[in-house]
Amino acid sequence: FLSARPHVWRGLSENASLKKFNRLWRKGNLHVMPALLPGDLHSGNAFMTQGNLEPMASKKFSNFQQYASLYPECTYCFVGDNGQGDFLAGVRMVREFGHRMDAVFIHQVQPLHLTFGWPEMEALAPDQRRKIVIFRDYIEAALGAFRRGLIAVQALSRIMHSARQDYLALEAEGNFESAEVKETERLRFNANLELAYQAGLSAGPASLSATPRSANKKMQAFAGDCIVPAPPIPAPDGYPEGTAVHTPYGEGVVVTYDRISGRYAVELSWKCTLYINHLRVRLPRTPDSTPERWGTLASTFKKAAQVLRRGSLDSKPEVDLALEHVDGGSSGGSEGDDDG
Repeated sequence: FLSARPHVWRGLSENASLKKFNRLWRKGNLHVMPALLPGDLHSGNAFMTQGNLEPMASKKFSNFQQYASLYPECTYCFVGDNGQGDFLAGVRMVREFGHRMDAVFIHQVQPLHLTFGWPEMEALAPDQRRKIVIFRDYIEAALGAFRRGLIAVQALSRIMHSARQDYLALEAEGNFESAEVKETERLRFNANLELAYQAGLSAGPASLSATPRSANKKMQAFAGDCIVPAPPIPAPDGYPEGTAVHTPYGEGVVVTYDRISGRYAVELSWKCTLYINHLRVRLPRTPDSTPERWGTLASTFKKAAQVLRRGSLDSKPEVDLALEHVDGGSSGGSEGDDDG
């Protein structure tokens, strides 16, 4: 484990990390207790005071060099993220260790254009660049490992199902910034589930940790025994068929709703069928909302009159007559969604 935390008095920072590793190991979430290679005060200070990530990346690479020199018979995979110095350290591992580096996996936690060390990656040879896998979830990481022959198809299947359980747990905890972010992640996650499943189906015998029961059976049939499809994450429940709804393109009636794609088929009032994401469909305003809207407007005029009576208003009050903020149904989505 290459840590950026510096080695300080009596290994104080390392011990805190090792306690976490021990808990994970005892729960079965780590298959071994990792060795921890700490950073130093110089690299930490350069980042904290100057925002300079170069010393941190160099220290991690130096630690890896020393560790790899102890086990020259081994090949290595490195897993990090693009938040600080991991990416540049990984690029240097690929460049300097060549065939001893099987792959570098980088978790994208910020936009790629903010990744420190990107120019050094672009200077690598094409075969070296192919060893760098940038992933957003662990299905993408597993798919990258599978395509490079690093894991078997059974492992790919297990990771698919484990990642799905993790996603459902995050969803239950409400760990998404907004409904738009949640829907974007759901669609991307489902697409990755399908990509991984199709990759597993097309696996040849070299990708399987077991041997075929019969040499005459097709590879796909055998791979199908090892790769188990993970059900896609569904969108929330929608409005029933026949419900009158409002869309950015006018009023209409729900024809169908597909929870997997998250899209409604809406028959618009101008005789056109619209396929649109569920976040951009809501119930139309109803007469029941009129008293609430007029109550809001009356309150605005009342406050303006109070200010005028106090004589403290330099100009005429600006009364917002736009009543769009009050509606009778669920809120719509962002304008950036693909409407189809």
